[in-house]
Amino acid sequence: MINIYLPGKEIENLSITERTAYFDRIREACLNASGVGGGQKRAGNHLLQKAITGIIPHMRNFSLEIKGEENVPKDTNVLFLCNHSNAHDFLTMQETFQRIECSITFLASNEGISSAIKKIFTACGGVLIDRKDKLSIEKGVLSFCANILSGMSGVIFGESTWNLHPCKPMQRIKAGAAHIAAITGVPIVPTIFEYVEIPEVRTKEKDIYRKCLVQFSSSVNISEYESLLAQTDRLQMIMEQKRRSLWEELGIARNSLEDINRKIYLNHTWLKKFDAPGVAYDTCYEMKFLLPKEGETVENEYCLDSDGNFVAGVIQKGDRERYL
Repeated sequence: MINIYLPGKEIENLSITERTAYFDRIREACLNASGVGGGQKRAGNHLLQKAITGIIPHMRNFSLEIKGEENVPKDTNVLFLCNHSNAHDFLTMQETFQRIECSITFLASNEGISSAIKKIFTACGGVLIDRKDKLSIEKGVLSFCANILSGMSGVIFGESTWNLHPCKPMQRIKAGAAHIAAITGVPIVPTIFEYVEIPEVRTKEKDIYRKCLVQFSSSVNISEYESLLAQTDRLQMIMEQKRRSLWEELGIARNSLEDINRKIYLNHTWLKKFDAPGVAYDTCYEMKFLLPKEGETVENEYCLDSDGNFVAGVIQKGDRERYL
């Protein structure tokens, strides 16, 4: 099984014949890796999922609105490509897809989470990977694809980590989503989780959101014979445009750093990183998984430097008094 899953850049150099052979081979490996036969859905613990989705509305302190459900194909399972911005995304995902009656499997990192959380993720249809380990990624992707090939819809967070940038709508999406869609033959539904924040300084993370708007865009078909990198760029453009449209619709000003209320941004970002239940976000560690554009420096967070300037950097846990 090792090295059967090729990086996107290597797939770019394959001929049409080689691509056909590669995708046929990896589809067979996906099914063999997990022992799933055609038409047999692999799922998590439905009773636990039902229990979790039943208590989620009582755990959140904001409303949840779903738009664009008509864009989700009814005649096939799909791959939902989502943005990722805070610790609520797992619960938002569970509640959203329960509401639209969609059975899902999702790809998630197993790093920095407790054994109890790992068990919950797995029971809810999660496939866990170590993002530092190529073999773990390969095994996880094969299992994830097998779940989709068995009839489930998949959920993937293409940025690989939270986007905490003050005004960037998305970090760069990796080609994995397009690759998985090409393997499984399902369309991608670009999906935005937009958490509308209350424009006030708060002392608890649970109090910084007014609502979450989940927006499904029209599905996008992925071809195994076209460049996966070029198709990923198109998905990036779709999601960035949709998120900016939502900002305009919701009256959120985030077009440049000049639009940002720095005190509120710093306050809310500190709370997202250090006050969300069961989460302590390690910016320096997570920066390793961001994909920079050629010639650009990766930015994902802003802080105050020693002179009080608002600059790209890391908000530290010890800065509580400074930001709260």
